[in-house]
Amino acid sequence: MQRFLCVSLSVAVLAGCEPAPELTGPLLQRSGVTAIAAGEGVFDAGVPVAFQFGIVQRNAAGDATGDLRFTTDLGGLAIDFVGSATCLAVDPENARAWVGGVVTENNSEHPAFTTAIHAVGRDIWFRVVDYGEGANASQVDRTTFVGFEGAAGFITSAEYCAGRPWPDNDERTGPVLEGNIQTMVR
Repeated sequence: MQRFLCVSLSVAVLAGCEPAPELTGPLLQRSGVTAIAAGEGVFDAGVPVAFQFGIVQRNAAGDATGDLRFTTDLGGLAIDFVGSATCLAVDPENARAWVGGVVTENNSEHPAFTTAIHAVGRDIWFRVVDYGEGANASQVDRTTFVGFEGAAGFITSAEYCAGRPWPDNDERTGPVLEGNIQTMVR
């Protein structure tokens, strides 16, 4: 199962659900853009999870716009979240990013992902690390599955982006099996 959301940014389009384009300096030169995180592919979370996101940070406070989608199948039941970003925090030294937002669609069938904290309008978040591109990569990029209210002690997406949790040794992240993640800061 590989269903992807075509993600569009205000200043760049990840058209046709093709792999995310290389993030370039001119995109960061746009007025108000302070950081970018984008990616698409499949990562290993014990089961293959398809992901796609394109997030633009608009100010030093971390306010962001963009879209995200995570989909997988667990026990024959779909888990499928679509969201809209509200915050982005980027650590340029370690190429890590924390994305928070709100659920805009929950197409999940699995009962563990259809509770009140998974409803449309509720907060959703995840984190990624960009280990480089192609032959320059020190290792494969990594991401987490999405988190919700109460995960890791956070209640809101804004708290998650501000808290920037990152356990040692990339714990609780999965390696990207196909695709790419990129982060950039102005």
